[in-house]
Amino acid sequence: VWKSAKAVLPHMMEQGGGSIVMTSSINGLEPGANYVHYCAAKFGVVGVMKTLALEYASHGIRVNSVHPGAILTPMTSWQGAWDMMSGKPAGEGTEEDMLEAGYHFHALKGNGFLDPQRIADAALWLNSDLASSVTGISVPVDAGHLLIPGVNANPVK
Repeated sequence: VWKSAKAVLPHMMEQGGGSIVMTSSINGLEPGANYVHYCAAKFGVVGVMKTLALEYASHGIRVNSVHPGAILTPMTSWQGAWDMMSGKPAGEGTEEDMLEAGYHFHALKGNGFLDPQRIADAALWLNSDLASSVTGISVPVDAGHLLIPGVNANPVK
């Protein structure tokens, strides 16, 4: 994230502005048990985003971040993800268990694991003229997951 921003900022300053959208995770906005390394990195993205948004606003450069919730990607296609999302002991979760748990992970009815296109849509909006007055914000794309009270490391039943 930092290296990409560092590479484009001089060019954006030269052209008089621009927009950067950084990708974090909902774990950049809430903790996740047994995920300290991942959460630290994702919270770090928020710090970088907010700092750069402040430092480069006077150059007409907007910096924001998107925070995907439970998304179907290669990152969720392995035993550890199945166990974590299903709440089952190590080695006992299945992909089907994980997919079912996805419906309890989001507040919006009917939303299981989200399509990656939803995150792309949010990033496109942030980069568009429609968001020309938006900078320094974190946009969760999580079907309302962050509305569910408590630490959400396990599925909500």
